[in-house]
Amino acid sequence: MPVILTKNLQKKLDRMKLFNAVEKYISDYYKPTPFRVLKKVIIRCFTSPPDKMIPNISARSNMGMFSIIADLVLRRPTGQTFSEKLMTLIKHKGRKPQEIYYKAAITKQHFSKIKNNIDYQPAKGTAIALAIALHLNLEETNDLLRRAGYILSHSIKSDLIVEYFINEKFYDVDEINIQLHSHGFQPLTNNREVKEEVSKKKKIINKFNYDN
Repeated sequence: MPVILTKNLQKKLDRMKLFNAVEKYISDYYKPTPFRVLKKVIIRCFTSPPDKMIPNISARSNMGMFSIIADLVLRRPTGQTFSEKLMTLIKHKGRKPQEIYYKAAITKQHFSKIKNNIDYQPAKGTAIALAIALHLNLEETNDLLRRAGYILSHSIKSDLIVEYFINEKFYDVDEINIQLHSHGFQPLTNNREVKEEVSKKKKIINKFNYDN
């Protein structure tokens, strides 16, 4: 007798296949940063005068030590800042701002801060989510990220997850967040679908405890 797949079961199977595909991509492309690069970064962290340091040195991003490497080693493109480039891309692609911040899973208030302050410094996850919402390719994504002092690196497994989705033209921030969560990483921005699943599980557990 053939097995009839429900919509939820099919969704779980598809997500499992996606998880395995992402795992393979990480395995194929992950390259740990050589110690000499780390040494160079550490030296620059402790020897550069404050006015020469890139503002992002505090590494408030959840992406960890390797985000500092990107901040210190890479030069930002000249010309438009992250905020200016973002608004230019939205206009050129004929998209509406509200569509972009919704797809990026950030609030209207957060987006307004980015839009109204040309020198706004977004977290790496926010910058990536906006690139995903704009359906940027890998080159365009890295150009936008560099304007905020970041880059997608093969030395960061969570970056490889994002890179996989971009290469596959799978521009869904919620789905990327789920895969990041499944691999033990922080979400890019507001992890809507994961939060919904956790909320449903809590309701089931609470109902079970109440009934018993």
